[in-house]
Amino acid sequence: MKKKALCLILIGLFLIPINGKCILSDPEIVDEKNDVFGPLAILPLSFAHIDIISAWFYEDPNEPDYLFTTIKIRNLEYSSLLRAIYSIHWTYNGTQYVAAFHTQFSGNFEQQFAGKYYGGVESCECFFDLETDTITWKISKSIIGNPKLGDVLTNTFAWTALRFYSSALGELAKDYAPNGALYGKDYIIKY
Repeated sequence: MKKKALCLILIGLFLIPINGKCILSDPEIVDEKNDVFGPLAILPLSFAHIDIISAWFYEDPNEPDYLFTTIKIRNLEYSSLLRAIYSIHWTYNGTQYVAAFHTQFSGNFEQQFAGKYYGGVESCECFFDLETDTITWKISKSIIGNPKLGDVLTNTFAWTALRFYSSALGELAKDYAPNGALYGKDYIIKY
């Protein structure tokens, strides 16, 4: 019984990567529920599939050349007509980086990438998990400035949106996290 209790405590306190999923008790970015905004957000529709709950960074000691980042959504589901965009942003060494996932047409269109926000993005692995309401990116550190042990990722934030295919038409509904602050907590590279 003591071993079982200890395991539950450890799970509650630490980051545990399991099959591309991660549990975290203290995410870098935290957001309020039901705070989606924009022109379409005033209509009586549910926007739970872009409502950010939290977002975080982590590393796996068995894969030290990769950074993982996860965004948790209130009720993740595929968007049918509108393009849904999920992204996490940070700054490293004065350069802005992003990990993003775009989906449309009930998952028949998907695009995932990471890299420099202003040019230089590359495709990366992305796990869209409807069971845990999370999207996790597995990003090669080589495409995000090669951060090393002790380096710091700053200016962290998450952003989601719904829009038509073209960004020129703007976002119809969106969410930004954290609320009430420009940025979430810094993340220190561990490997």
